Amino acid sequence: MTGFFIALLLKFMNSVKLSFLSYLAPLLIFLLLFAGIAEARKSHHQDDDFGVWLHRNTASFDYYLLALSWSPAFCNTPAGRQPGKHLQCTASLGFVVHGLWPQYNNNDYPHDCGPEADVSAPIAAIAQQNTGLAMPPGDVQLFKHEWSKHGTCSGLNMTDYFTAIKTSAEKVKIPEPLKAPHNRLMLDANAIVGAFVAVNPGLTPDMINIDVDHQGNVSGVQICFSKQLSFQNCTGAHTLKGGVFLPVN
Repeated sequence: MTGFFIALLLKFMNSVKLSFLSYLAPLLIFLLLFAGIAEARKSHHQDDDFGVWLHRNTASFDYYLLALSWSPAFCNTPAGRQPGKHLQCTASLGFVVHGLWPQYNNNDYPHDCGPEADVSAPIAAIAQQNTGLAMPPGDVQLFKHEWSKHGTCSGLNMTDYFTAIKTSAEKVKIPEPLKAPHNRLMLDANAIVGAFVAVNPGLTPDMINIDVDHQGNVSGVQICFSKQLSFQNCTGAHTLKGGVFLPVN
């Protein structure tokens, strides 16, 4: 008799268990599906957010600034004495291309719009092929920095960005007296600007900035370009100041 009741109890429990599982299984399936949908919506939302961020931060700038660095001034600084700058600073260079920077009209600029990336030697060579102005040799970190900080905000791929650097640099002629002076050369702002304007048709004083360091040495000249890589006014920061051109040794 006892065995009969035990058997009946087990049958009842199994029935309850099966009944419970019959309700639990659909519930678990529903929860898993809901979680999957929520994750998909979250991912889609994140993709939308990234798309908005990318649209806002990539290529949404007003003009370019071609930054030309005066090598003797740079090589006279602690940064210029670093091992990676050796080739530039032993090559008796005058002006070199530092980079091509997207700018806003309000003096601000976009930067770091994408992940850092190394620049391969063939792509770096694009911006070093110009027989006149070119990016300095042997400086792997400069190429990586320029692409990561500025190039990623241009809306161009890496090859096209360094091609744009080459194209804009080819449009700028360096005045003969400023190519490789072997003595200290003191020039006021008007003389510097006038020298550039005289040898670059279409270039006007409003399209040029001059950088002078705290010691009064000219550290660079900046030329403003449109997105189509033609000369244009520097609608943001516009600074003019004379200074000393350290000699090219």
